[in-house]
Amino acid sequence: MIETTISTNQAVRRFDRRHLLLLIFSFCMVATLSFLIMKGTELVRAGRLDGFRPGNIISDYVMSNYKSMSEAEIQAFLKSKNSCNDTRLYLAQQYSGYQYHIENGHFVCMADERFDGESAAHIIWQAAQDYRINPQVLIVLLQKEQSLVTDTWPNHIQYRAATGYGCPDTAACSEKYYGFKNQVRRAAEMFRTVLNGGWTNYPVGYNYVQYNPNAACGGTTVYIENLATSALYRYTPYQPNASALAAGYGRGDGCGAYGNRNFYLYFLDWFGNPQGFSAVQTSLPAGDYYIAMNGDYEKVLQLDSDNKNNGTKFMLASRKTADTFTLQKNANGTYTLIDQYSGRVIDVPNAAAANGTVLHQYDANGTAAQQWYLYDNTDGTFSLGSAVNRELVLSIDQDEESATYKRLVLGYYNYSPNQSFRFIQTKPPVADGTYFVNSGLGSNLVIDIAGGAVTDMANAQVYTLNRTDAQKFQFTFDQASGTYTLMNVKANKALDVYIASNQNGANIQLYTSNQSNAQRWYIYPLADGKYELVSACSNKAADVTGAGRTPGTNLQTYQRNGSAAQSWTFTTEDQLPDTLEGTYTITSSLRDKFALDVAGGARTNGANVQLYDANGTEAQRWKLVYNMSDDTYTIINPISNLALDVAGGAKIDGANVWLYSQNGTAAQKWFIYSTADGYYEIVSAHAGKALDVAGAGRVNKSNAQIYTRNNTPAQKWTFTKE
Repeated sequence: MIETTISTNQAVRRFDRRHLLLLIFSFCMVATLSFLIMKGTELVRAGRLDGFRPGNIISDYVMSNYKSMSEAEIQAFLKSKNSCNDTRLYLAQQYSGYQYHIENGHFVCMADERFDGESAAHIIWQAAQDYRINPQVLIVLLQKEQSLVTDTWPNHIQYRAATGYGCPDTAACSEKYYGFKNQVRRAAEMFRTVLNGGWTNYPVGYNYVQYNPNAACGGTTVYIENLATSALYRYTPYQPNASALAAGYGRGDGCGAYGNRNFYLYFLDWFGNPQGFSAVQTSLPAGDYYIAMNGDYEKVLQLDSDNKNNGTKFMLASRKTADTFTLQKNANGTYTLIDQYSGRVIDVPNAAAANGTVLHQYDANGTAAQQWYLYDNTDGTFSLGSAVNRELVLSIDQDEESATYKRLVLGYYNYSPNQSFRFIQTKPPVADGTYFVNSGLGSNLVIDIAGGAVTDMANAQVYTLNRTDAQKFQFTFDQASGTYTLMNVKANKALDVYIASNQNGANIQLYTSNQSNAQRWYIYPLADGKYELVSACSNKAADVTGAGRTPGTNLQTYQRNGSAAQSWTFTTEDQLPDTLEGTYTITSSLRDKFALDVAGGARTNGANVQLYDANGTEAQRWKLVYNMSDDTYTIINPISNLALDVAGGAKIDGANVWLYSQNGTAAQKWFIYSTADGYYEIVSAHAGKALDVAGAGRVNKSNAQIYTRNNTPAQKWTFTKE
């Protein structure tokens, strides 16, 4: 695809030279073309081309960064470039040979157009996700081929050949590739094919690249440094000559070609340096792993022979017991990979980090040639970037001598499957069994299925421990993948990430077991004895939304951050503490033998509750009855059979506590939590506030109330059982 830049009155409009050739046969048709190429123009200005390199127009990483924009961000960008409010409707009549979409007195441009019900933003985003191509690349392609981003009155010709796919310079466009969606997806597919090592007529290495379809214009030999640049040349097989580079966005001499130049300029001006690199670093616990390529768990990295000596190379082959690596974390955030069979490490020979460098093992020496950054591919896989050159990552390459033998090399990071690895723990960190999954946020919260539902898409949340089957999960470790499935005991369905999403905020639910990565979870140990639950479909952690401690707070996946909202412990039913059921004297930690007391020993509704010297009377006896459904207690004065109650169901600080007839409401239910210093906290299930001695009073008749939890002695209690 090549565009000719035509200038008039300091304005330019790029137009495919094929169209020009078809229209020069009559003066009238030329006049029509002259007008059409002016619409949607941009001012001629000096382009920032100092950084343009014909051998490295765009990096593999940038072309492959399919996460660069969300669908909403794509839509916002398109609207920012084109308000779609061109009201010059006479143009449609003047150029009636073209089809336009007009609504409400203005042309509908690409940002607002619908293609069989789909928006351009959605089509661009979906193609980007499906083929792992940066949506910014597709946006720029639409602009440099047909000016569709900025064109305020696009026509059907532009849409049907939107990216110029299937439009050779020497023939008309192929009808089988017509259509906006078809064009976008075929372009993305072709770019991904080249990035994955597929065919290209301009492979990495030295290639003669012409300046123009006219061979007489000449060209130069270009060393094409990466696959992304190779893909651009397969798409538009010309480089700009000196005059085209000097012209910025404008037109040079008759031998100029502008497609790859304009691609570079639009990308640079709209999205920044196309040669940039900003992979997201992540971490894994140090330990022993199999390293498997993408989803083939049985093909793992290993030495290519039994030779343990320095210089032995690596390959991908069937798993065997010796093929494990110790992942050792270094102080600078990198990792060293130690082959357990030989005791040596993966090494870049002579620290020569270049595309295609074949890696080998070598004695550990602590140099950058043996250090690797861990990149998060957000699909459950990781890539490993060399500390010598972060853009070059571990890659599995086809050996030239064998179709089945694979070798370990360096390659530019492009999200391809041969650079995506799964780290499979060789030993299960948690034994198979049935567990309650306890939140690191405390407050007796565990993973729970809302309402005890058993249907597909039943929602996962955190809720107060109540020991029901809705809170029990059967953990089963899969040795092949190093992951767990968590089956809810009540529903017999798996803990699942909604539609296998890799986005922050993806909902966690139950779903019928299907063995997909949406239902596979890595369990990684944390430093404090807790664990992360990490989705195998996204590398994101099971997370309590907003770190909420309120029962019923939703469970989601979110970028790993090591917070309490993403830390968990696992408890079997046998490990749960016994309940506190029984009859007790309840004393305050404010002073010795300072007991919870019914004022005057009253036995009527509204009898006040206070603190008084312990005296062994019925007014100071309290029976705790455990409520399994919500892990609360009802606290009853046995002589009156009335319950400890928040007066009037109030939720404010200072609300009074009294006795009232048992009614099963939350105002009469209390959570009892142990504290780090050996006392207990008594928390209203209704208000979320703690039973408190008003003013921290230490004298008889100090009133009992509820108050915001503050961990003071006024809210700490001792239970002495009869």
